[in-house]
Amino acid sequence: MTPVKRFKNTSPERLALADFYESPVGQAIYRLRSVSVEPLIGQIKEVFGLDPLPLRGEDEVSALCLLCVLVYQLVVLLNHLEGRPLRRIKHLLTT
Repeated sequence: MTPVKRFKNTSPERLALADFYESPVGQAIYRLRSVSVEPLIGQIKEVFGLDPLPLRGEDEVSALCLLCVLVYQLVVLLNHLEGRPLRRIKHLLTT
């Protein structure tokens, strides 16, 4: 969930999203990003060297990011199946 800006030609669907974002429920959901989404993205960027991105173009970047997320999920699953406690992703990939 990200903020939606209002412009003169903004479609009614986007205006409904903007209204939801500005509501108390929308703001509560947006605040959760700082403890859920942002740390995950930061870890993935750090471990896989995605800052700056080594590729150009939406298709290439999307494929690389999806591959990194897949590897992350597989490592977390393997860690869980082996009964190890959850740790940062760097430790999961290097042990």
